Amino acid sequence: HADTCSTWRCSTSTRPERRASATIRLHCVPPPGKPATAAGDVASPLAATVVKVEVTVGQQVAAGQELAVLEAMKMNNFVHAPREGTVSAIHVAAGDVVAEGQPLLTLA
Repeated sequence: HADTCSTWRCSTSTRPERRASATIRLHCVPPPGKPATAAGDVASPLAATVVKVEVTVGQQVAAGQELAVLEAMKMNNFVHAPREGTVSAIHVAAGDVVAEGQPLLTLA
C-alpha cells in the first residue's frame, strides 16, 4: 500500500524531549474525514497521540471493549471495539501521532 499513499506522516516512539534516541516511523495518512480503508480496520476518531494500546495481536475482544487510549488537547479519548472479533494487527504504538481516520488496529 506504500505505492498508493499520497501523504505520509512521521512520528516517534518516544516523548518529544527524548527524540535523539527515538525510533522514527512513517505512517500513511488517509485523507481527512475518510474512513479506514481495509475491512476490519478500527480508525482513529481524531488527530491525537497514542497513549496506550490495551490489546495484543491474537486477543479476542468483545463489542465495546476498550482497545486504545488517545490524547488530544490534554484529554484522554478511548477507542472501543465496534464489534467482537480477534485483533489481527496493531498498526500503532504508544507515543505515535495519528491522523483522523488512520487505522489503529485491525479486527478479524
